[in-house]
Amino acid sequence: MQQQAYLQSNSIVIKIDTLCEHVNNANTYVVSSGEEAIVIDPANDIRSIKTLLKNKKLVGVLLTHGHFDHFSTINKMLTEFNCPYYMHKNAYSKLKNVDTSCARYFGCNAPVEIDETYIKFVSEGVKINIAGLDIKCLYKPGHTDCSIVFQIENNLFTGDFLFKGSVGRCDLPTGNNLIMRKSLSEIKTFKKEEDFVIYPGHGESTLLSEELKTNYYLLRF
Repeated sequence: MQQQAYLQSNSIVIKIDTLCEHVNNANTYVVSSGEEAIVIDPANDIRSIKTLLKNKKLVGVLLTHGHFDHFSTINKMLTEFNCPYYMHKNAYSKLKNVDTSCARYFGCNAPVEIDETYIKFVSEGVKINIAGLDIKCLYKPGHTDCSIVFQIENNLFTGDFLFKGSVGRCDLPTGNNLIMRKSLSEIKTFKKEEDFVIYPGHGESTLLSEELKTNYYLLRF
């Protein structure tokens, strides 16, 4: 499955491509502006990602959290592209641990070897500008202790924090139900005068306004 979306920000046109060929229905997003692009969650086939990039320069890879199904092609990305990799510090530790990343569950017993000079750690409130995009990092733990939501304009790339009609499970390593409740209560305080498009780690995109009205977990907490 591939989908495209465009949005206008001042004089900049932002293109969002959604790629989902993964057996676990994990989404990879290629977000581009002009001749540069970023990849959010390298979960899908490197050849398909390169096709979406076309001749655009990849200037950053963003990881929403450190679960293997969301970074399963990161080794091939590292081989193909020399660019910064943005993630929470706890996600980086998971790349090197096949148990906390759940890689062993997916049949992978080899940790990721990544040159630390390429790593850029992000946390709550950090703002980065790459590919002409202003990106705000929002720390939303619960599913894991490393969950980062990346906000680009009114688009939220939520990983496994928030889905259409559901939220991420909390029974995997470093998950925590009570912390997830707190994170969910925080997302409910987002400005109501504008809507947000939710691009989750699995499944279809949705609107925050719709989730606030229909998502059981947001209604409950």
